[in-house]
Amino acid sequence: MLSDIGPTPITLDHVLHKPISPRSLAQRRFEPRRLRAIVTRVVPVLRWLERIVRPRWTTPFQTTKRVVGAAVALLALALLVPVPLSNLVPAVAMGLVAIAYVEEDGLLLSVALMIVAVLLATGGLLLWEAASTTGWIESAF
Repeated sequence: MLSDIGPTPITLDHVLHKPISPRSLAQRRFEPRRLRAIVTRVVPVLRWLERIVRPRWTTPFQTTKRVVGAAVALLALALLVPVPLSNLVPAVAMGLVAIAYVEEDGLLLSVALMIVAVLLATGGLLLWEAASTTGWIESAF
């Protein structure tokens, strides 16, 4: 749960223009070799994405704005599940939606929204089964 509020001090630091971050974070060094290792891993993936993602199947902004907003909001709720590694797939789906939306790639946006629908349906089914197993559904009706 601490990771959910982690960026808040840094954000306040930017807004207030005062260093309110913990000293240990402010004094932490980032080694250039680590940055080089990250860049060498990320750049090929970004190049691959740039070859695939392009503007196609353009959709009206006003039409997709609400659908994408609802999908991202529901994925954000899915990120709050306190099960280890359960937030990886929703985060990747959210990234796909973001890339598709920014690049105006309607095909990728459609695929990403289908992935979101499958994730949310699976999560809903799991919640329903957990609630029915504990007897909460029978007591509600």
